[in-house]
Amino acid sequence: MSCENVKALFNDGARPLERIFSKAAAAAMELDEDPDFRELVLHAGSVEGRWRYDVGARSVGAGVFAVELDDGFQLPFGSETFPLHLNAAPPGTTLETLAVAGSTESPVYIALLTRGGQRFIVGASDDSTLLETMAAVPDTEPLEPKHAPAPIGFAFFVPPSQLPLLFGQRNLPGRFLKAPFAFEVGISDTERSLRARLWSNASGTGAFEAANGSAVTRPGYVLPPVQEKPFLVGGGPLLALLSVEKLLPSEDALDRSLRQKLLPALENFGLTMSDLAEALRGRITIAVSGRSSGLLGSYPGFYIHLSGANRRVCDLLLGLLQKQTESRAAAKTEPFAQGQWKGLRLSNNLLFSGYAASSPRGFIAAFQDSAELERTPSPADDIRNALDKPGYFAFSLDLPALRTELKKLIDRFGSPDMDDERRRAAEETVDAMDAFGVFNITMTGLDGADAELFVREPQFSRLLERKMREGRRAPADGEKSTGPDAAPEQRQEEAPGPDAGIRARSGRQVHRVVGNAAVESPLRVRRGHHETVMIFSTAKTSPRGDCGNLCA
Repeated sequence: MSCENVKALFNDGARPLERIFSKAAAAAMELDEDPDFRELVLHAGSVEGRWRYDVGARSVGAGVFAVELDDGFQLPFGSETFPLHLNAAPPGTTLETLAVAGSTESPVYIALLTRGGQRFIVGASDDSTLLETMAAVPDTEPLEPKHAPAPIGFAFFVPPSQLPLLFGQRNLPGRFLKAPFAFEVGISDTERSLRARLWSNASGTGAFEAANGSAVTRPGYVLPPVQEKPFLVGGGPLLALLSVEKLLPSEDALDRSLRQKLLPALENFGLTMSDLAEALRGRITIAVSGRSSGLLGSYPGFYIHLSGANRRVCDLLLGLLQKQTESRAAAKTEPFAQGQWKGLRLSNNLLFSGYAASSPRGFIAAFQDSAELERTPSPADDIRNALDKPGYFAFSLDLPALRTELKKLIDRFGSPDMDDERRRAAEETVDAMDAFGVFNITMTGLDGADAELFVREPQFSRLLERKMREGRRAPADGEKSTGPDAAPEQRQEEAPGPDAGIRARSGRQVHRVVGNAAVESPLRVRRGHHETVMIFSTAKTSPRGDCGNLCA
C-alpha cells in the first residue's frame, strides 16, 4: 500500500480526494480528538506498508511500514527499547527505538530511522530484525516499475505456489502457473472526479492463453483491435450501459471440455459452435434507455444487442422467441418493420412493451416501444467521452438520471411494498446518489482497466459532512461503545509508563496511519525465487512498482 503525500491529502483542499481525507478520513481517525496524532499526519510525506498473507492459513504474517516526516515535526521518544544492530547499514544511518505497539502475541516494533537528512518512522510486526534489514538497504537499490502510478496505490503479488490455494483448486492448469501473478490499483483524482487505474500481468502469465486462441494452436496470437462501438438505441438519456467485444476471439479459444458441454444445448436450438463463436466475437451491448409502455404507465426501456449474430442465427432466435412468447396465453405477437429492422413485437397491452428484430447490424431484443428503434439516446457528456475511446469493455451509469427514475418508482410503488423504515432507507440511498455524476469503467487491453466516478459539488461535500455527523453520534442509552475511545481506563492500564501515550495511540491508530502508502517510496522489495524480502531505502527516485505483497 502506498501514498505519495499524506499531508497534502489532509490539507482541506477542494479536490475530491482532499475532501474525503480532510473530512471523512480525519473524522474516522479521530484527528480532532488526538492533537498529537493530528500533528503526525499533517507532517507526514510519503508512506508505504507491506504485509505478507498466507492464503492457505488465511492469516496475515510479518509486515513493515515507513512514514516519511518533514523537519517541522518533533517526535517524542518512548522509554521501551529493543536491541537493533546496524553493522551493515550505510554510513550516517541511525535507528532509535520509539515504542512497542500491538499486543504481546503480535507486537509492532516502531523506530525512527534517519539517513541523509531524511527521517522516517518505521515499523515491523512480530520481528524487530526486519527494521535492521530495512535500514541496511543501500540507496542504490533499483526500483521496480510501477504499472498504475497514482497518489494512492495498492499492489498484490501472488507466487505460483499460492495460486491454487487462492482460487480454491489444488491443481490449476499449467498455463496459470508460469509466473507470479501481480495486481495493482492506483487511485487519483481530477477537479471533479475520482479515478482508479487497475493493472495485472494476467495476460503475460498465461491466464488468458485460452482466450488468446491457444499458444499451441495459434502461436504468437494477438487479440484483434476493437472494431465496433456500442450500439445505442432509444430516446432520452442513456441510464446504464454494459458493452463487451471479443468475448470469445475465436472458436478454438473455447476450452475443449466446455465446448463438449455446450454443444448438445446448442444443437437443440439448431446452432453450431461456430455460430456461438461468431456471436461472442462481435460486440454485445446491454443498455437501459428509451421507454417501455404498459398498463401501469411508462418505464425506462432495456435491450440487448448482438452485432455478431449472422442471418441464420437471427432467424433461429426470432423463431424461438415467438414460440416461447405465444406459449403464454396472455401474450400475442405481430410482425413489424422499422427501417432496416424486421422482427416481432408484443401486440396487446401488457405490463410492458417489447420487441425482437434483426438487420445487417445484428440482433436486438428489447423491453421497449418498437418506435424506439428509430431514436438514439443522448448520453451524458462524460459517458460520451468514455465511449469515444475504443475499448473491449465499457460500463457506464448516469447516476443523476437513474436517481430521477428511481424517485419516480419509489413515489409510485414505494408505499404499498415497503414499511416506513425500508422506504426511508431507499429514499436516503437515492438522495445520496445526488452527490455523484457519471460512473465509467473502460478496458482498452487485457492488462488493465480504468474507472472514474464524477462527483457533484456542493452535494458531495454535504454528503461527507452528513456521514461525519452520523459517525459522531453517541451510542443509545444502555448501549456499550465499541469505538476507539471506549474504556479509556482499561487502555491506560494496558499501557503504563512514560510512553503510555505513544503506545496507546500506536495500538489504536498505527494501522490506519499506514493504510495508504507512497509513490516516492521509502520501501523497496527484492523478490527472491521463493519469497519476498522486505527492505528499506531512503532514496527518493522514480515512482515505484508494487507496494503490497501476497506471498508464500
